[in-house]
Amino acid sequence: MGARLVASIIYSKLFDMKTIFLSVILFLTLSFFTYCNAQKNQTKPQAVETPTNQNPPTKKLTFALIVSFTSYASGIDGEKYDAIMKYIDSHPKKPKYKLYGWGREGERDICMNLKEFKKPERKGFIEEIKKLAQGSDRVFVNTNVKKEFVIERLK
Repeated sequence: MGARLVASIIYSKLFDMKTIFLSVILFLTLSFFTYCNAQKNQTKPQAVETPTNQNPPTKKLTFALIVSFTSYASGIDGEKYDAIMKYIDSHPKKPKYKLYGWGREGERDICMNLKEFKKPERKGFIEEIKKLAQGSDRVFVNTNVKKEFVIERLK
């Protein structure tokens, strides 16, 4: 009967070892499948379709006078802009202009054809604008300029 007792003890130990081993295998298998399933269910970044041509429509225009207000990381010269706009708006001929905004810091162009003026008056008007712009490295006055503009930004 001693052999039977020893065999029964060995069998019970092996059974316990077998149970532990199978439990570990089952746990690892379930963990692996849970992980894989979670990876499948994650949202993946979607490719966004963008138009191949992202350039907005432009138009080449010629102006008799363009006053450009630029910026070097500090905004435009607000005093010069206000003075020039006041001069234009208060001028007796009421010259027409288009504002063209093109920057993130208020950069813009004042574009004028000056059709309201005769030649000598036009020259005087331009000279006065140049005087008002003097002293600023952020204001540029250009005459007879052909420039390409993004149509939606012309006001």
